[in-house]
Amino acid sequence: MDNKKIILFPISLLLSILTAFLTFILGIGTTILYFLMLMCIVAAIGSFMQKDISLGIEALVLGFFC
Repeated sequence: MDNKKIILFPISLLLSILTAFLTFILGIGTTILYFLMLMCIVAAIGSFMQKDISLGIEALVLGFFC
């Protein structure tokens, strides 16, 4: 019975570390995509101010759906 606990402890520790690392990477990826979306929306507002409606709509679609 004690042998199973000794063998399973490093495996569960490794899985916990892997889960924490992948959650961290997911957070970084989400932040990068958020900034990309924000830049697309700012570019769309700039395009609307420059009277380029089609480019502004493309930037809005790219910002909201990608």
